[in-house]
Amino acid sequence: MTLKDYLRHFIWGAVLFGIIVYTLWDKPRTETIEGLYLLAACCMLLFPFAKQCIEQIALRYTRTEDWTSGIWIETPAKNGIYAMYYMLLFTIAIPLGAGYVIYLAVSKKTTR
Repeated sequence: MTLKDYLRHFIWGAVLFGIIVYTLWDKPRTETIEGLYLLAACCMLLFPFAKQCIEQIALRYTRTEDWTSGIWIETPAKNGIYAMYYMLLFTIAIPLGAGYVIYLAVSKKTTR
């Protein structure tokens, strides 16, 4: 993953982080709310790795043509699917992103 790819996907993570902060801003400051801010910040940082991991897994078992035909053609109705996809990625970004970072570190050590 290049820095350009990381930053491009990081923007989506930052947007989702902003939505969470905006939603919880008026709530009283408790340990739970502060914990949610911390979890959301971790998800924001690991979101690009989780997205890259999901894309590599999906393309390992399918072809690129499968994602541009049939029900996956670019239509306005697909925007709802994109929204659900990004929210799902944001919620599982910590375990998936951390696992992918570890995988990248181990695979780079074995190739050297």
